[in-house]
Amino acid sequence: MASVRSSALVFFFVKLLQFSFGLGQQSKPTSLCAQLIVPKGYPCDEIIVETADGFLLGLQHIPHGIAGPSGPAGPAVLLLHGLSAAGDNFVVNNPKEDLALILADSGFDVYIGSNRNTQWSHGSSKYKPEEKAYWDWSLDELSSYDVPAFVDYVYNKTGGSKLFYVAHSQGTLTLYAGLSGGGPAAEQMKDKLRGAVFLAPSAYVTYLNAAIPAITFDVYADQLLPTLGVGPADFNQILNIVCKISPPACSDFFLGYIGTNSYVNDTRRPTYLKYFPQATSSYNINHFGQIRRSGNFQKYDRGAAENLKVYGQRDPPLYDLSKYPSESFPQLFFIGGRDQVANPRDAARLLSELPSTGDREVITLPDYGHEDFVIGQRSYIDVYPKIISFFRSK
Repeated sequence: MASVRSSALVFFFVKLLQFSFGLGQQSKPTSLCAQLIVPKGYPCDEIIVETADGFLLGLQHIPHGIAGPSGPAGPAVLLLHGLSAAGDNFVVNNPKEDLALILADSGFDVYIGSNRNTQWSHGSSKYKPEEKAYWDWSLDELSSYDVPAFVDYVYNKTGGSKLFYVAHSQGTLTLYAGLSGGGPAAEQMKDKLRGAVFLAPSAYVTYLNAAIPAITFDVYADQLLPTLGVGPADFNQILNIVCKISPPACSDFFLGYIGTNSYVNDTRRPTYLKYFPQATSSYNINHFGQIRRSGNFQKYDRGAAENLKVYGQRDPPLYDLSKYPSESFPQLFFIGGRDQVANPRDAARLLSELPSTGDREVITLPDYGHEDFVIGQRSYIDVYPKIISFFRSK
């Protein structure tokens, strides 16, 4: 019976993805600055950052807090989101709970990044959304192009001053990958970072047990999506469709995707569902599935023949975490004891494989789930003051 239910869910999941692709891209919303930052009284500039492979990323700059500038700008902080999310994660609550705004009020020069093809990015200078190449990317491209583009822009904009990097979930993985085999441009980031904070650090997903992604990966639904020609894995469209078909399913689908959390405000769920989950590439989802099934932190597996062309070998290369430059900048890790996406057992493996040299601190919050770090109601008490203290000590 369980296998029947799993098969039915996979069929439903795939059909929803195909339907969401058929719906096409919705009209472009107003900017993140206009929607969630300026109305709260904060200054905000919209910036477009182009990657080396031609994608136009969204970047918001909050130069100071609500009280106005109080002298020279403080150190720059770049915030980067997780899978199927975007920069709104850091400004979607009220100002006292929003990490980006708390940092701005604390004197930091804040930049919020949104990866390619998310709601707040700006498409591509080379490809159109209906072209396969527009969606032909995975964690590899996010690591090799998006993260370095953000880091380089902020570094250059601030006159070559090193910056702090704060990331959640996938945003942590893309830095580990970039610095452990993402190519020369990505590996040079180590000399531009003043410190890094990792919220729900992720590289392995062996013990991921949030229902929707776990089932998707375990029955190979993610493997089918690229072969069916589905470009965007637009979970926001999926949720909208599911909610219309069966409104009671919305809550379960949301929790099924992000897992159990302790401090996410249920009354704000309609607001969160306006922005999350967001579109990503089917290849990106498939890449996570490959990592889960292989047990390896590896590049995207394109099949033996294509791997030979791209990598010069039949199997996808591994990201060698032993080469991660831990000694280059101080790091602060936050692990959630109830995290069903970045499971603590996977986090423990990641930490055991990263070099332990350098300045590294690990904080485990036993009752925290995956999203508690970015939209939870206690993170401004339990997490963000520690981040600010960490920055000020460096």
